[in-house]
Amino acid sequence: MTGRVIDRIRPRIYAGLWTLVLVALCLPSNLPALDLWHGHTFFLPLAVGVLVLALLVLEGRRLGILPRTLLITYVAVGVALVWVVLGVLIHRGLTPPPSWSLAAADAVRAVFVVAGIEVLRRLDKPLQRTFAVLVPLLTLIAFAVVFRVAALGISVHAYDSYASGRRVVLQRVFSGLGDPNFTSLVLVLGVGGALGLALTLRRRSLRWLAFLAAILLAVGVVRTVSLGGAIGLLALLVLLVLGAHGLGRRVPKQLVPIVTGLCLVLVILGGGVYWIRLRSEIHRSLAVPTELGDYRLALLIGGARMAAAHPLFGVGPGRVASQMKRYEPARGSPSVPETCHNFLLGLGDESGLVPAAVVTALLGALITGLLRRWRARLRAGTPDPWGVVITATLLATLLQAMALPAQRSPFLWLAMVLAAAHLVSDPKPEEAAASPAA
Repeated sequence: MTGRVIDRIRPRIYAGLWTLVLVALCLPSNLPALDLWHGHTFFLPLAVGVLVLALLVLEGRRLGILPRTLLITYVAVGVALVWVVLGVLIHRGLTPPPSWSLAAADAVRAVFVVAGIEVLRRLDKPLQRTFAVLVPLLTLIAFAVVFRVAALGISVHAYDSYASGRRVVLQRVFSGLGDPNFTSLVLVLGVGGALGLALTLRRRSLRWLAFLAAILLAVGVVRTVSLGGAIGLLALLVLLVLGAHGLGRRVPKQLVPIVTGLCLVLVILGGGVYWIRLRSEIHRSLAVPTELGDYRLALLIGGARMAAAHPLFGVGPGRVASQMKRYEPARGSPSVPETCHNFLLGLGDESGLVPAAVVTALLGALITGLLRRWRARLRAGTPDPWGVVITATLLATLLQAMALPAQRSPFLWLAMVLAAAHLVSDPKPEEAAASPAA
């Protein structure tokens, strides 16, 4: 009797706990009300811990019965985590010492990946459930970014920019989720999820609400004035158009006006300010010369040299910025300590090539698996809208992360978790062919 009750309520428990995790991800860490709990450093580990406890209690022995691909994935994640801890122990006598708090955050992310996949593969329509919670939360953040609502943790920083040889003050918006570049990465993920809801929800009113949320999220990306955000948003839209013929007969007709409208929003609202930003970056590179002409390229070269010099265990979590000066090409003026603007190279710099190789292999397996699933569904004649959406969203956020030190962005790992969950929970093509198209 007890077992039947648990079987009946188990999906609801998992859905509720996953909602808790998503809310924890979206909590702004700079709001005064959250200062006591230090934002994500408290809420996210707590939510992930509760998630793991629920899995252990509700699943029991069945949790140990895993498909071979998932077992290999989890073992690889565990090896990467052990490698990070070994690196911290090896570097503990150096000055400055490695950060145990950052290593603990890496542990939370590793557990989040495993627990997230395990929970989502037990839920019906995991992507739709996830974005049904995430999109309203991110839309609220986008609203705060667009209208600069200080009460929601928004702050505006003015920067000196240069356009046509004259000084221009450029204002960029910071949110409780990070600086403008990281905020734009989160909002691009939200655009992908909102478009997925707009393409798959049954009720027309909800589809229109999702479409309007996608527009507001896209405007939020523009308001961050992040070049990476603009590139990620355009990449997302282009990839959706390229994958449109795999969405079924009716969806491409819906997709064309959606993509056209978002492109117009991006051009009309962001064209002028992005042109100023681009010319400012060119001016900055010319005003602060390096051996290579661009400071970002100098950081990439420095990161590559650092990874080559410390291939086994890196320089330790939290030590990359202090060590970058030794490896980056010489600049024409004193450089500000920075980390490499590439999340895979950043992993190699901090913890060595083993964790970087594990994450690279995971990404390769996810992208390859998603593309294979898409082609199989196409041959079977069963559209897979969420497969196309999550593939485009993962590639777009990954493209942004390749220009950001985003290895600790929980939303980048969330995109990977959602892609993996779609692969392991989605029905096989031959099974889907026997059921009506969504």
